Amino acid sequence: MDRDLLKQELSRDEARRTRVYDDADGSTPFTAGMTQKGKLTIGVGWNLTDNGLPDRQIDELLDIGIDRACEALDRVWPGWTAALDETRQRALANMAFNLGPAKLEGFPHFLAALKSGDYALAARNLADSLWHRQVGPRAERIEAMIRTGG
Repeated sequence: MDRDLLKQELSRDEARRTRVYDDADGSTPFTAGMTQKGKLTIGVGWNLTDNGLPDRQIDELLDIGIDRACEALDRVWPGWTAALDETRQRALANMAFNLGPAKLEGFPHFLAALKSGDYALAARNLADSLWHRQVGPRAERIEAMIRTGG
């Protein structure tokens, strides 16, 4: 069987969606009125409601998210974030993954303290934030990584 041709046909018949949609809305080309009711779907007819995501897709999405977070750090704060030790780079990448770079920029005192090497002050700035109260144990782990580098 020609898998590439089948992929083309399924992409045409199911539609190719980059965002989750409800298959019951009838907007998928060629299947209006013939859809499963209330199934969250993504990609090319992938039924998330019944199937979830396979581990390999979860891992691939995680890799993409990590790449985006690290690229954002390099783009938004070129140079100095790469000079941090590996543990603090991971802590900052974890925050960029969680918040996105635009929201991470909303921590100017934390970033200034981190850039200047005042890691205790940087960690205290995080501990005093709404983000800390929202993510709890995650924040505590990241703050310890920033404070100690270990």
